Amino acid sequence: MQKIPDTYSEPSEVSCTVLYDSVSMVNGLKTGKGFSCLIQTGDYSVLFDTGNDGSILLRNLGMLGYNPENIEIVFISHNRYGHVGGLEDFLSLNPNVDVYVPGGFPDSVYETIKNKALRVNKVTEAAEVKPNLFTLGEFAGIFREQAIAIRTIKGIMVIVGCAHHGSIKILERTQEIFPDDIIYLVLGGFHFMGLSEMEKEQILSFFQKIGIKKVAPCHCCDEACRKRFEEVYGKNYIEMGVGGVIKV
Repeated sequence: MQKIPDTYSEPSEVSCTVLYDSVSMVNGLKTGKGFSCLIQTGDYSVLFDTGNDGSILLRNLGMLGYNPENIEIVFISHNRYGHVGGLEDFLSLNPNVDVYVPGGFPDSVYETIKNKALRVNKVTEAAEVKPNLFTLGEFAGIFREQAIAIRTIKGIMVIVGCAHHGSIKILERTQEIFPDDIIYLVLGGFHFMGLSEMEKEQILSFFQKIGIKKVAPCHCCDEACRKRFEEVYGKNYIEMGVGGVIKV
């Protein structure tokens, strides 16, 4: 894969808030099966995944003081209900968004989104969507899946949905696209379920080998998975759940 042509613009502060997860960091916010987070910079607001239940997603958005109509872009990591299930309810309040889905999305789901959103884009290759906001392209595996990267003042922030095809593959592609940047933070589901102890150790070792500074596992990274990362990363492990905020 070729490096994305560098149309470099100075990164601004990035704030990432988890809106949907199986655990909560804030009293009164609802939990559910699935994942969603809100990414905000000085230039744009982005929703990554929409959880399983749109009513929970929109309730949490409101309780945290966010207006769905201010969101400009929606990324869907893959076609599983815990990631795309809340999209229809969201689009009923804000259809004026660009939606980015993996290129292998089922035609029926793609057409449904197309009829409700301003635009829907099928992702195959890595691309810069907004200044310092990138899709890492489509990964083929159990599901056609995408992850995103944000260039921040401290390095690259990578956000993943489930990493069904392997978090190592996502991070290897990130290194190919950004050979001159450090990977500062990885947030999302690292999908330890069903992996052998050797495979888990390989992932943990790879995170350390390539110098990832901080980790914030959530969603399909269960309690045992989170504990493993906390043991390895110590003070650079970030506990996340609904209402959790990371500012870079």
